[in-house]
Amino acid sequence: MDWKELIDMIGTAFTVAQTIGYLFTFFAGAAALAFFSYFLYKKEKRLFDNLNKRDILIFAPPPGSGKSSELPEDMEMELELLKKTEYFNNLPEAIYRNTSCEKLEKIDSRALVIIGYNESFSEEALEKLLDTVVRKEAPLIFYAYDRLDPTSKAYKMLKAYPRHSMCETGLRLVNDVFTTLATYPYEKK
Repeated sequence: MDWKELIDMIGTAFTVAQTIGYLFTFFAGAAALAFFSYFLYKKEKRLFDNLNKRDILIFAPPPGSGKSSELPEDMEMELELLKKTEYFNNLPEAIYRNTSCEKLEKIDSRALVIIGYNESFSEEALEKLLDTVVRKEAPLIFYAYDRLDPTSKAYKMLKAYPRHSMCETGLRLVNDVFTTLATYPYEKK
């Protein structure tokens, strides 16, 4: 064996090793891309299902019952803001007032519940509503026009519930609704 043959054999070995390396890199990249695509598909499907199927239920105090006469505290303005985003397909046509607790049977783990709260929201109705939300394990957004009394039973129920978010502004409400819909799976528990 002379030097030329030895150099050709070494060159062939390097070429084979490079080819194996290229093939390994290609298949590893394809597997990573497939995994990443599947991960994105699952997340996008969850968001799509939630935006199109999940009921959004809004409970609010009676109209004209807030402290401010200039700005209504009845969730109508907030509902209009949510409609204007054109993201959410299952917004309610009507807002349930705290006197309509017969609507509590619509709450299940697939519903997103938004409670608009001011001091005129009866404590009994609020506790009943929170109890139903907690029992059904539905995600909850608590939109506060007024601060909830920290010594009340409703406040303690709310603080103990891990699936809630509190907000006080319209933009934060839009953000919380979108984030909640992107986070929680639609499947019924």
